[in-house]
Amino acid sequence: MNSPKINKNVQITLKTRNILNGSLKIINLNFSFQRRKKQLKQPVNIIKFSNQLSIHDQESLLDHDNFEIPHQNWKFLSETSLQSAYSIIDEGNQIEVYCNTKGDQVIFFGRYQHLNKDGLWQTQYCLKQQQEFLPIGGGLYKNSVKIDKWVELHKSFERDQFIIFSGFYENGIRIGFWKILVLENQVQQIGGGYFDHQNGLKNGMWTELHVNYDKECQVITTGEYKDGIKQGYWKIKQKTKFYNKFYVIGGGNFNNQGQKQGKWIDLHQEFDSLCQVTYQGDYVNGIKFGLWEAYNKNQIIAQGVYGQVGEKIGKWTELIDNYYELNQVFQIGIYEKGKKSKQWKIVMQENYSKNIINIGGGTYDIDGEKIGFWVEPHLNFYEDCQIIMTGDYYLGQRIGNWEIYLRRYKQEQYKSIGEQNYNQSGVKIGRWDELEGYYDLNHQLINSGIYENGKKHGRWDIKYRKCQEEFAIIGGGCFEYNEKIGMWLEPIEYFNQNKLILFEGCYQKNKMYGWWNMYRKKSYGNELIGGGYYEDQYGTKNGVWNEIEEISEFPKELSVIFRQYLNGMKLYPITKQFII
Repeated sequence: MNSPKINKNVQITLKTRNILNGSLKIINLNFSFQRRKKQLKQPVNIIKFSNQLSIHDQESLLDHDNFEIPHQNWKFLSETSLQSAYSIIDEGNQIEVYCNTKGDQVIFFGRYQHLNKDGLWQTQYCLKQQQEFLPIGGGLYKNSVKIDKWVELHKSFERDQFIIFSGFYENGIRIGFWKILVLENQVQQIGGGYFDHQNGLKNGMWTELHVNYDKECQVITTGEYKDGIKQGYWKIKQKTKFYNKFYVIGGGNFNNQGQKQGKWIDLHQEFDSLCQVTYQGDYVNGIKFGLWEAYNKNQIIAQGVYGQVGEKIGKWTELIDNYYELNQVFQIGIYEKGKKSKQWKIVMQENYSKNIINIGGGTYDIDGEKIGFWVEPHLNFYEDCQIIMTGDYYLGQRIGNWEIYLRRYKQEQYKSIGEQNYNQSGVKIGRWDELEGYYDLNHQLINSGIYENGKKHGRWDIKYRKCQEEFAIIGGGCFEYNEKIGMWLEPIEYFNQNKLILFEGCYQKNKMYGWWNMYRKKSYGNELIGGGYYEDQYGTKNGVWNEIEEISEFPKELSVIFRQYLNGMKLYPITKQFII
């Protein structure tokens, strides 16, 4: 069915704003037009890249088809449908919808021709609390190959950082100077560098974002590339909310092969505002050698020695992987030929008193595998929520019964809050209690049920308690060999005494479908406060939903709003943009 055309009598109001040092302009156009006897107003944004396209090309992009209302004339595809059913994509306009766990959405929309992306594709985002999609980037495709000017989402955008990457493509290869920009109160360039026109490799001086870059801990690296290989001295710099200027916190030299060489200061793999840990030592042709020390706020907190081929030797004090201010946990023991050996102990240093407390440990065999009885901190362990697990290992595999214990501080006795069971091969069997991934003293949720040969099967209950009360069942449902089926009653993420929200509805092969109700848990039962519909094929939200907009710290203050969805996408106004 042909889409209706926009009335050619268009009223246009221009408002121009420079954002990318004059090279990129956003032009807001407010369109008023008649369509099927209904007055509609659609704001349209144009991203303008100066002098990149001819007048003819500019005019061809602004045909009247491009001004159709996306909600009524575009096909909506959820992220899941793109992954599982790409072959069903047909010709014409498409919208790809992506959503993070917090309810924020990013959409990519444009046209397919012969199953290839073609012409202008645009990128917009909508935070959970927003009421419209806003432009964030886009560019041109030719037969699914990127060409000309593009504004792309930087990989840090997924962590709630409004960071974009801006530059040019030639036949799908980045060329020339690319800028890394952060969109906050104003657009600010925070990095970038040059891609070679011939091979698309990085060359010359670059400023790049560290993998853990975020608002609270802005970490960048600066140095030189030669044909895509890091060379010479590279600096690691940091800027925090307490010191609004970049300063050097680490770095070192790369040799001609791009290998680290000589004295280096590296950052902890989870370096951020709560984990200001650095490692100092020497590299030989990219391999750590000799004494390496871990520093926290200029104090040595751990150390050990690397051998000729980078193997750990002798006595070591190591940080656990998720070390941070409230989880200062260390492992202490011996390495032999690069493998942990004999008895190791696990200790915690209290954040304020700096007292060292034994919290666990066990034995390694000659092959570096855990063996015998062990006491280990749970992944959710921290100073004010001390969760440990006790049980046996055989050849590095957990076997038999494991108990889960909790205490709030060292003066308190550990109390059992659950158990887990393994067969002799380390496969999960029998009765299991699993702590929710965000479990702490304010979010005490446990899932309890049965494993059959490593897969969840049958009835699983969801239990909750506040403070030190007894656990009570608040929900649950059935598994069929790891897939949720039938009716389920589930708590909202980060369920606690100020967020007593439950959802009830059906699963089919692990996907939500049909109508789901939203309840608020009360002392007398569950109060219905909202809900909505999941379409059957991909399990995405469809139609009108009553959802929580925000929840204050006070249980009686609850905000529920109406939202409309189509294939998982929020039906909010889309501010259109075009590259001309």
